[in-house]
Amino acid sequence: MKAIFKRELNAYFTSALGYAYLFLFLFFDGLVFFATSIILGRSTLSLYFQGIAFLSPLFLPLLTVRIFAEDKKLKTDQLLLTAPVSTTGVVLGKFLAAFAMFGIGLAVTIIYPLIQSRYGAVPVAETVCEYIGFILFAALILAVGAFISSMTENQITAVAITYVVIFAVVVVAIKRFGADRIPNETVANAVLWLSPIHRFLNLLHGRFNINDAVYLASVSGLFLFLTVETFEKRRLG
Repeated sequence: MKAIFKRELNAYFTSALGYAYLFLFLFFDGLVFFATSIILGRSTLSLYFQGIAFLSPLFLPLLTVRIFAEDKKLKTDQLLLTAPVSTTGVVLGKFLAAFAMFGIGLAVTIIYPLIQSRYGAVPVAETVCEYIGFILFAALILAVGAFISSMTENQITAVAITYVVIFAVVVVAIKRFGADRIPNETVANAVLWLSPIHRFLNLLHGRFNINDAVYLASVSGLFLFLTVETFEKRRLG
């Protein structure tokens, strides 16, 4: 797994895709922070995280498009299929490389609380909770993208399907467009209960709920499991 992780992480830094992701993330991330914190003079990051959570599905799929689809396209997946590494090791190595790229971009935002301290005391517990929620939400998007990438060799198809799935996940949590449009209250509540972004929004303002955190981590684990099963079928077939 370690070798796969290093190989994939190096691939991000030697391709335009990795730099394109970092540019887009830092650009939009900076705009959201400026609009929600600097202009408003807020010492909390709650509005920032709400904004970046709805924008992150636009650029996070860029990290997952190449996880498996590119290997299939270049026929280098045969090396992975015959490599002396477990299927789980291959999937986790690739996933963790994508997650590391996300982490590199996110690390820059550590300076945000320092900047906000000029506007008042920064609520440490609330900020930590929000970071945890965003990390779990991003991991879920990457896991979904990895699964979709394992299902096709066309990178454009992989990213397009990922966008559609994540867009649907985001929309159901938006008032007037999502669950609120469902006439049956029981069904609407069930949709919101299943919505990952709704779970993430519950973690804002320091309202840490272990059930929400476990749910997000579990859904990510489910998609990684499905990815392992998909790759294993190809290896055995």
